[in-house]
Amino acid sequence: LSFLIHRGFTETHRMYGLRLAVQKADLTPFWPFVQQLAARGVVITTLTAERHQNPAYVRQLHELQNAVAPDWPDPERVPFTPVGFDDFARRLERERQACPDALFIAKAGSTAIGYCGLSALGTAVHPGYRRQGVATALKVTAIADARQRGKATVFTCTANPAMVAINEKLGYQHETVEVRLGKSIT
Repeated sequence: LSFLIHRGFTETHRMYGLRLAVQKADLTPFWPFVQQLAARGVVITTLTAERHQNPAYVRQLHELQNAVAPDWPDPERVPFTPVGFDDFARRLERERQACPDALFIAKAGSTAIGYCGLSALGTAVHPGYRRQGVATALKVTAIADARQRGKATVFTCTANPAMVAINEKLGYQHETVEVRLGKSIT
């Protein structure tokens, strides 16, 4: 990196890959986040439950995706463009086919405010509900589910410093890092 930086390149993006040994993770200190949210009316459900109970679940999750995505780190540094409904619905369908009971959704009343899956969708929380323990509660629920399913490890990638910190406090270990650099040619 110093070789490239010395030659005028600047870092534009850093994505961390983190792995958790599921059976070794101590989730005990984090269950209060789940309980505190529940006491405030925030419940965690699954994609399967939403499919059966909420006919508008795809539309609500699509709205949530477009609410969280504008401030996600983008390696290409292009202006945010909302994800189209059909594209999101296809992505959600792939997630559903992978493991629908392992995609957890946080809801405040009937509104989806966050989700966490251990596959393609990752973890996201609506900006209006951040810094309230929602992401931690979702991750703890997903890890506990992975433990019940007998998974030895789970892997996640993020370029978001707040998500890196949450993952670290839950016991994830850094495994990979992808650094992108650019240089202006003007």
